[in-house]
Amino acid sequence: MENQPSPRKVLGVGPSQNFTHSDSPYTDYRSSRSAIKAELPGKLVFDDGSVFRRLGIQDVPENFVNECSAKLKHAKADAIEKLQKIVADAQGKEASELEEEINVRDDEGNRRKVKKRELDMYPHLKEIFNFIEDYGGSRQYLRHFVPTNHTVLTAEKHTYGFPPSSPDFTLMNMAVTTTLWRDRLAFAETKPSTKQGPKPSKSDETVILPIVSQCADYARLHLSARPFQLFSVGLLIFGHHFCVGIFDRAGITFSTIYDMWEHTETFVRVVRRLSCDLSAVELGQDPTIMMLPDADSVSMASQANAFQLIQDRDQDFPTFPAYGISMGGKDNRLWCTVGPPIWNSLSFLGRGTSIWRVSEVKDGQLSGAVMVMKCAWRSSKRAAEASIYQNIKGTHPGVATYLFGGDVRLSNGDIMTVNSLRLRQATLPPDKVEETPVLHRLFLSTVGRPLWEYRSEVELLKGLRAALRGHEFLFKQGILHRDISGGNILLSASPNPNPGCEGFITDLDLARVGTPTLNTVDTVKSSVDSVRGPSGIYTQPTTRTHSKFETVSVPHGAAMSGTVQFMAVEILDGIIYHSTVTHHAHHDIESFIWVLCYSISRQMDEVSRRSQQPSELRKSIRSFFFSRFGRVDLDAILNSRSSRNPLYLGWKVFKDGFFSVPMIKLFEDLDGHVQLSHLRQERAERLTHDMILARFDQTVEKLENL
Repeated sequence: MENQPSPRKVLGVGPSQNFTHSDSPYTDYRSSRSAIKAELPGKLVFDDGSVFRRLGIQDVPENFVNECSAKLKHAKADAIEKLQKIVADAQGKEASELEEEINVRDDEGNRRKVKKRELDMYPHLKEIFNFIEDYGGSRQYLRHFVPTNHTVLTAEKHTYGFPPSSPDFTLMNMAVTTTLWRDRLAFAETKPSTKQGPKPSKSDETVILPIVSQCADYARLHLSARPFQLFSVGLLIFGHHFCVGIFDRAGITFSTIYDMWEHTETFVRVVRRLSCDLSAVELGQDPTIMMLPDADSVSMASQANAFQLIQDRDQDFPTFPAYGISMGGKDNRLWCTVGPPIWNSLSFLGRGTSIWRVSEVKDGQLSGAVMVMKCAWRSSKRAAEASIYQNIKGTHPGVATYLFGGDVRLSNGDIMTVNSLRLRQATLPPDKVEETPVLHRLFLSTVGRPLWEYRSEVELLKGLRAALRGHEFLFKQGILHRDISGGNILLSASPNPNPGCEGFITDLDLARVGTPTLNTVDTVKSSVDSVRGPSGIYTQPTTRTHSKFETVSVPHGAAMSGTVQFMAVEILDGIIYHSTVTHHAHHDIESFIWVLCYSISRQMDEVSRRSQQPSELRKSIRSFFFSRFGRVDLDAILNSRSSRNPLYLGWKVFKDGFFSVPMIKLFEDLDGHVQLSHLRQERAERLTHDMILARFDQTVEKLENL
């Protein structure tokens, strides 16, 4: 260790790197599927005729279908027979036997587990897929189904936190050889028994079967890796049965289930359409988006360099594709993305938020004015985020500056909704609009970069402090944010921002806009002496502010009022235990503290992976990050929040010098404040803006005087 660089120097600065977290200690994907399973009841539709209409399977010529089906059974009789034998053997097996796993090595030599009977099906299904794809001998088909038995699909910077799991087959373009999730166009999942299908029995129609939650998990990864994907298409094969599922932000629609060998013609139509005929838009790509050719992407990257839009840390820019973007309908304006997303949601249902740097395109060139674009699915029953920004009185450097925004339009001028994509007509009268997700885009002039790309402790704290002041500014005029997360607070893109402009808050989609509360505030300030918290750490003396504001109730099931990895403990507790919780400002303030913890531990995790620190230490860092922020299961998140020292970044790292003394003291103080705020109601010391801002001020001052 004598010749090793200081951990603080190694981890304190430097660019973030892409990674696949196959070596993560948190590789139990079952937890995320359990969380997805809990969200799916009421969001599944079976035997939906619109699925095959959307795929246009009726457009495959009848003569081709009949001829291909007949010759398939003859030319691939051996593969079909072996496949049928595997299926027949599986029919009498118990669930535990069907789930039997074996170890295989992926393309990089790493061991991974796969289900043996599914693995046995791969070569025979591959023969059948290839025959249908290539029938006629033209070899001009666009795509093909590829088994992933020896491949772990690769995450990227904007998909931080992907588990090392892959569907059985993925659909990809013929010329593509990467392992990127981004390059997958659709997927197929196989099971050896017909008992493993997606549709529950009529006796219990609310059951979410394993293949459904598994495919929904793959769909969320697919949608996250392809941020402008409106929906994901999955082919499900279980025994000798098959169906197609279309996965969107409102749930899943499944086609009718067919027998592959009794309805071979239908199977041929489905495979042929997916692999040969469907356009990118028909496979789910947003029609208002166009991926630019490689040459144009390089050109745009060069222009961005010229405008100094690219920082040294952004090493993905030259290779990440550029996208042309419009608002659809009759709006002729065009923008171009600059680099990968700043932030991207990893969830399946819900808003699917992605945040980008963009520049308007004029006469084929970037205009040079960079802005931030946010894409998200809003509820049709909620006010559009653009209108919430328009409710803000005045401006504040800690709040992103709104330019314009609106709902995305289809080519016919209609608003793009999940119902319109599902070819579903409104079934309610105009005065009772049926709720559906609506695609919404917002453009902001305040440009930033992720918090975890901070270059110093001072920069991080100043950025959070500026954003917290922006939050207070909004709150005092009756706007409560309610979704403080790692993606909704950004550092200034300027290398030398003006004081107070070091960071800002964004994303008001879930904000509660009420009557301005400044005139109805009952505020009492009093001195608070040093307090010994449950962890044994003494807080510093401060001023306590008691304020009474109007609040908003958050009923059970309102998991959308926040991003779960950053929710306050009380909100999580209310959702899990079906109790009504009132969302106060102190819940948002607690979320700021979790964001601080996330930003620090994420940078530590990213940078430690390429450092020369001992593997035991790297594993400890990684374990901490994924145990706190790599989960989507509410119980697991609440459990990590409720530990004795929820913010303690100690293990071994304090003594190894990862942080300055003022930062360690800040962690200790915040830990004490959070613990005290979680005490029973009458003893709780609720978090306030003044309380946390004072801690940030003290720490910044000490850091600047080092």
